[in-house]
Amino acid sequence: MNEENKNSKGAREFFASKAGRIVMSLFFAFVVYTLMIVLTASNNGTIAIGLAILCGYFGWKALSMIQPSMFLWLSFVGWIMYFVIKGLIAVFIGVFVTPFMLGKKISDLVAEKL
Repeated sequence: MNEENKNSKGAREFFASKAGRIVMSLFFAFVVYTLMIVLTASNNGTIAIGLAILCGYFGWKALSMIQPSMFLWLSFVGWIMYFVIKGLIAVFIGVFVTPFMLGKKISDLVAEKL
């Protein structure tokens, strides 16, 4: 077995392990939180909105995992209020969940591709 295959196998095992996921999650936590600080300081609204949408996406998925899967009987206005409130909560929760979800997804992809 040549040296490249040994390195590839070792990297695959690392990224597939819990330690690899933790390292990737911490890396993405650093990146996401640094971006938030920089965007807050520079007043760059377009990128900040994109980051909020990304955080909202992962927050929405996290909320959907813990939310009961029952159907709610609401009026049209009730549904609008439900989605607005859930969207705001999803962005807030997404700030904390996004780095870990990104770390998990990227480490899975890297482990699969190596």
